[in-house]
Amino acid sequence: MALASVASYTSTPEEAGLATSMYSVVSNVGVAVLPVYLGSLYSSYTTLDYGVGAVMAINFLAFLMALLMKS
Repeated sequence: MALASVASYTSTPEEAGLATSMYSVVSNVGVAVLPVYLGSLYSSYTTLDYGVGAVMAINFLAFLMALLMKS
């Protein structure tokens, strides 16, 4: 479903292929990189707020980007 929604943002089939491949790249990078950098923030209660705040900021940024990309 996510890839189908990404393809609907494009006007040609060629752009849809690039958009879906870039979606896969970004989602894989997020799965591989974010736990490495944010995982240490969840190791103690003193840094837990920073970890939760970072994840909330990333989610808010993704929400804003979704609104701006909507055509």
